[in-house]
Amino acid sequence: MTSAEGHNRYRQIIEDAVAEAVTRKAACEIAGQKERRFSVSEVKWVIVERQNMSGRYVALPGVSYPTQTEAEAHIIAKFDPRYHNRYHVESRAVKKSEEGERMHCQACGRAILAKRGTIVHHGYGRPEANHQTASCMGAKELPFEVDRKVLGRLIVALKDKQTRMQGVRDQIAREVLPVERHYTVRFGSKVEKRSFKFRRITFESEQSQEALHHGGWFNNKFDDLLRAELASHDSRLRSIARDIKDQQARYDGWKQTHEWKGDGLWAVLNKRNEIDNGDAR
Repeated sequence: MTSAEGHNRYRQIIEDAVAEAVTRKAACEIAGQKERRFSVSEVKWVIVERQNMSGRYVALPGVSYPTQTEAEAHIIAKFDPRYHNRYHVESRAVKKSEEGERMHCQACGRAILAKRGTIVHHGYGRPEANHQTASCMGAKELPFEVDRKVLGRLIVALKDKQTRMQGVRDQIAREVLPVERHYTVRFGSKVEKRSFKFRRITFESEQSQEALHHGGWFNNKFDDLLRAELASHDSRLRSIARDIKDQQARYDGWKQTHEWKGDGLWAVLNKRNEIDNGDAR
């Protein structure tokens, strides 16, 4: 394909995509609806990329269009022409919306599925095979729209953590605790993680100077490391103070807005329910 032919094909695809977008917008206006970027239809068009090692095609995350033409236009507009043959478009069935089955976690505030009466497991990670980190403390609990007990426990836990953090910071400032720094040492292709605890009284020792060299702190004195360490602790203390303030505001302003009706249904409380429960304001 010559450059002129490629340009003409690109222009035609863009014009077709624009025409479809205009048509869709007009249809929405006729129906009295607001235009949406992604059409609520039974299928969507995704862009898939061929993987170099396996040769498999994998859909690009977060990229989908309501029409095939718009998806093809994305490939032409976004990717280098030399690599267009690595991409093509495929249709996918649109999953049923789960928006009505999501409620908000008391702890993290995220909208999470709760179609069985409690918030499902979330917030965990899988850093290694056959290993899973702990879930968010709001998992398997009532949603924020119904209860705030978990949020209260979270605030208590945050305040306890804040107290411990402040204690550690104060002990470092008094030089009761050392200034600990982490660094890596490379031996060819191997990388080794290390840490060293600096103290003023042993700062000029051979071990301290070696750690300074490997960590890249060549010209630092002990007071330089101490100031940087205290600044880091102060930053974390400010961050947790903001978290406590935000969570306390959520707790103080809480009001029940939903109730569980069973069979995956969360019902919005009406004014009569609030009066009966003594929550009218």
